[in-house]
Amino acid sequence: MEHLGIRSKHFAILLLLQEKKDVNQREIGNILFIDRNTMVLLVDTLEELNYVKREKSKTDRRAYHILLTEKGREILPQATKIMEEVEDHFLGMIDPEEKKKLNNYLINIISL
Repeated sequence: MEHLGIRSKHFAILLLLQEKKDVNQREIGNILFIDRNTMVLLVDTLEELNYVKREKSKTDRRAYHILLTEKGREILPQATKIMEEVEDHFLGMIDPEEKKKLNNYLINIISL
């Protein structure tokens, strides 16, 4: 995804923002297990690329809500396709049922 200016963690943030419309920077970091300092750098990059924008929270003046921009929405299908191709390359040899089990397992670990 280098030509889009992003890496996998950026992609994860963009996907999360597509799912959750009202989320602040701290919450994104907690959900994705990204420390505060790294989270700031990741959002800075996404903001410089105009994929997201920060907006002051109306309820917590210390917090910033991160919003997906139109440009961010536009690149998501490209980034998703690339990630699917990478996944197919690395997991293509795994039986589809085993791949599904692995996916569920990873989702359960993240949910802990």
